Amino acid sequence: MPKSVPFAPIFALLAPGGALLALLTISLFPRLRPLHRFIVPVGAGLGFLGVLFSPMEPSWPILLSRWQPLRLFGNFPALAPDRLVWPLALSLSGAVLSAALVQMGRLPRHPPFLGAAALGMLSCGLLALWGENLLTIILAWAVFDLAWGTGMVAFGLSPARILWRMGGGMVAIILLWVSGLVLEGTDTGSIWSLMVSPQAGIEFLFFFAALVRLGVYPFPSVLPVEGERNHPLGSVLFLEPILAWSLLVRIFGQARLPLPAWPWLEWFAVGTFIIGGLLALTAPDGARSVQWAGLSAIGGILWAGIRATDAPQAAAIWLIGGTLWTLGISLLYLGRGWERPSPWWIGAGIGTLALAFTPLLGGASAPLIGWARWVGFFLGQALLVAALLRDVLRPSAGEESGGVWLDIARAAGLGIPTVLMVVVVLLIPGLAGPALQDWRPSAPGWPALAVWILGIVVGSVLFRALPLVQKGRGGMTALHTILKLDWAYDLVAGGLARGAGLISAVADVAEGAGAVLWALAVFLLILVVVLGL
Repeated sequence: MPKSVPFAPIFALLAPGGALLALLTISLFPRLRPLHRFIVPVGAGLGFLGVLFSPMEPSWPILLSRWQPLRLFGNFPALAPDRLVWPLALSLSGAVLSAALVQMGRLPRHPPFLGAAALGMLSCGLLALWGENLLTIILAWAVFDLAWGTGMVAFGLSPARILWRMGGGMVAIILLWVSGLVLEGTDTGSIWSLMVSPQAGIEFLFFFAALVRLGVYPFPSVLPVEGERNHPLGSVLFLEPILAWSLLVRIFGQARLPLPAWPWLEWFAVGTFIIGGLLALTAPDGARSVQWAGLSAIGGILWAGIRATDAPQAAAIWLIGGTLWTLGISLLYLGRGWERPSPWWIGAGIGTLALAFTPLLGGASAPLIGWARWVGFFLGQALLVAALLRDVLRPSAGEESGGVWLDIARAAGLGIPTVLMVVVVLLIPGLAGPALQDWRPSAPGWPALAVWILGIVVGSVLFRALPLVQKGRGGMTALHTILKLDWAYDLVAGGLARGAGLISAVADVAEGAGAVLWALAVFLLILVVVLGL
């Protein structure tokens, strides 16, 4: 009897895609353009429902097409909507739905292309999370980058900065491509799937691809942050790291590749943990510190997984941490600042608690050894807490628009990630399937918990003392500029431009007036080589 195709995962992919096509269609008709504010929430909501009900159906692979663009991979685009990455898929769809609902209840309206980018990122993000093989993931990552770039254009970001970040995505895709080449030459064969275990030795390629996707320091992190963050859909542009969390969970939790044993990798994560907090504290204003606070939390989660004793334990840490990070950064971005009479700051406060908790995930079964690690954990936690407080307690951007329906939309948008954060994280051990059944979260040891609490206290004190530190604003601005590394990227871009100019000038000479001389020189060189002169 042939297997029936699961409906919910396919519906979760097609619903945002259909909404995207509807959004582009009504943009051609001026009278229908006011409807575009409803299409994004409807598409995101239907996609969320598809993800929500997908565990109720069989999780066998789904063939999407018999189109085979690259014989290298010996496979077709296919889905594997297994329960292992279901929490990440639910957090992605919930975060997009949350942003769309809050956007409905807030003015001014968002740029039309921003809604299209959010829907495209949701559909391609789910495809990347559920990709059954490398071919599917590569295609999903490529289209995801195009949707992300469209959102950046809607924000008015300069093309040069957009190309820098999209270039990082291209590097990650190339790393996956090279891993396919390596697998082609092993006994695994060309039909390698993420559902089975390949030979060890290629985990470093996947890990580097994940690091680039995470945007860890010093890889460029180009994100638009408005002064008052008027467009909640902009939070979707922060969600690219979920692709990396999913890849790490699949590779180390499902394929069971061994964790890379690189001593420098741990310090790389610690540096991201600490420098992200410094960048957030030295940012020009509190509204622009959210992306750096998220970067610091990424470093803490990455470090927690690296310190795990085995691959399944690391995958479980990254699964829980990635889920908390996705929902927490969305709630943090949607916040409007501190306003005592208003209840809307509560969502951002819950997101702050979630991100502040994430570095503690690794303390349960991988205790810190050595004074340098303890100091790094303390400094990173203190700077992360100060950065989070700077964002959530910044001056309010103003009162929200009035109206019962607008209030309901905003409340639903802030409530969905909060409920998911509590329910999904508590139920992850039972929802992730048999792949992670050999590891369960446990309470962290007292030393790690004590240092974590001390970091929270010191971070709170640092936040309170920040106005005094900011009197020397010039020094903080200089430190932020140095750590941000835009100057280094500009130097590299300038060097590449000059090199391209030199090559162009040589080509003009070779193809123009100097063509005869170059032809004569090449002829004489061949003559010398042939005659042995």
